[in-house]
Amino acid sequence: MAKEFKTGERPRRVIEFILDDETYTFTAPKRSGLIMSVVTSVGVDGKGSTESDSVRDLLNWLGDGLSESQSAAILARLQDPDDDFDLDNINEIARYLLGQTSNRPTRRRSA
Repeated sequence: MAKEFKTGERPRRVIEFILDDETYTFTAPKRSGLIMSVVTSVGVDGKGSTESDSVRDLLNWLGDGLSESQSAAILARLQDPDDDFDLDNINEIARYLLGQTSNRPTRRRSA
């Protein structure tokens, strides 16, 4: 007899974070697109993806979880040459959000 699997409803986690005194509300989207980006970046299919593909997928995942106006505000800050907000800040936010959505908060490695 074959093992049967059923897809259960995934919990909709809502996480608030503050970026430079502005409160953002993130509703966690599916992580599959983000994970697939990581998988293809290591070349499972023999092709691999570029760093820009991974950044695009990360920004899309983050944007999917934010309101349209909050997503636009983050993109505008990234595009503003006079704003110090950059991809390292996005990575820090994404690590935090991924930790919160997986119920395994990320911790800094001890040196």
